[in-house]
Amino acid sequence: TTIYYGLKNVNVKVNDQISQSQFIGKSNNNKFCNEKNSMLFEVNNNGTVINPEEFYTMNINELN
Repeated sequence: TTIYYGLKNVNVKVNDQISQSQFIGKSNNNKFCNEKNSMLFEVNNNGTVINPEEFYTMNINELN
């Protein structure tokens, strides 16, 4: 599961499948960061939070 904080003009719905490079929305302000137009990204796997930087290079079989 991925969670995005600070998006506006969202172009996807819950449970949509997305592909690499697909435009999902625009960054906006959020309550977790004082920077303008910042987006926060969270990755969860079966209730465990995964560092997004590590998630990008993970083998999908590592998640099962």
